[in-house]
Amino acid sequence: MERYALLSLICCYDKDLSALMKSEKPDWQSRGLDIGLEVTEALSCDDGRKRFVLSKYFCKGLDGNYIKDQIGQNYSEYSSNIDVSGNVACYSEIYDMDDIIRQVIESINQKTKKLNGHYTIFKNNWLYVFAPDLFCDIDIPVICKGYKEIIPKYKIIFDKLFINARNSIFVLNSEKLENTISLSDECVKWLAIEAQKQLLK
Repeated sequence: MERYALLSLICCYDKDLSALMKSEKPDWQSRGLDIGLEVTEALSCDDGRKRFVLSKYFCKGLDGNYIKDQIGQNYSEYSSNIDVSGNVACYSEIYDMDDIIRQVIESINQKTKKLNGHYTIFKNNWLYVFAPDLFCDIDIPVICKGYKEIIPKYKIIFDKLFINARNSIFVLNSEKLENTISLSDECVKWLAIEAQKQLLK
C-alpha cells in the first residue's frame, strides 16, 4: 500500500518524489525536498475483518456451497450476505455512503492527531488516504468541509491530502480541491504489479 501510494505520485503527480525514502512516522521522507508523506487506509475494524474473511475463501477456486457453509460456521455475521448461484458464491451488502465518508474524515483526523504527537515534521506534510470502495468525486466537497472542521483542533496540519478512489486521486489542500488525477485500469494494474515487485526486492 505504501509503495503503491508513492509510485502513483511519482508517475502521475511529480517525478521528483522519487527522492522520498522509506521511513516511519511519516512513511516516506526527504530532507532535500522537505516533504514527509504518510500513507493510510480509511478502513474500519469491521471492514478489516470482512476483508480477511473474504480473502480467506474467495478467488481460490472453492465450491460456492462450501464457501457459504464455512463462512456460516466460522463467521456467521457475514453468512446472510452470501448467495450461491451456479455453484459460485457471491458476497453483497448495502453500503451507507455517509459511513464511508465518515471513515475517510476520521482517518484524516487520526493521522493529524499523530502528526501533532510524535511525527517528524517537514515544511510540506502530506497525507495519502486510500478511500473505501464506492467513494467518488461527489463525496469530495464533504471531505473538504470535514477537513476544515478538523484544522482548528491542531497546531500542525497536512498541507496536502491525496485521496485515492482507485481510478482517481483527488488532491486537496486545506481550502479546496486542487486537482483530480485520473488513473486508467491499465495504470492501476501496472502500479499494483510494480509496488509488489519493489516489496519483493
